Amino acid sequence: MSAFYIARVKVKDEVKLQSYSSKAMEIFSGFQVELISKGQLQKSDQQSQDHDFAVVMQFPTLEKLNQAINSDAYQAILPIRHEAADVNLSIYQ
Repeated sequence: MSAFYIARVKVKDEVKLQSYSSKAMEIFSGFQVELISKGQLQKSDQQSQDHDFAVVMQFPTLEKLNQAINSDAYQAILPIRHEAADVNLSIYQ
């Protein structure tokens, strides 16, 4: 059963975010990821805008998704993500 990685992103540093994003997609591609959507927030029923855009990625299984995010390569780039953006990550199956 497919698993979905959904990240709501509030950008802090665009240059660092680009670096992180390209590295993350390179890593995730080894786990058969498919980028479903990347879109900017258009409307929210909340008082404050807590993110700039969202990313939805699909993995073939929850196991593959967990292998990807727990891989040494991905763990090594997490400090870049933390400097680049505040990310609210949700995983669905």
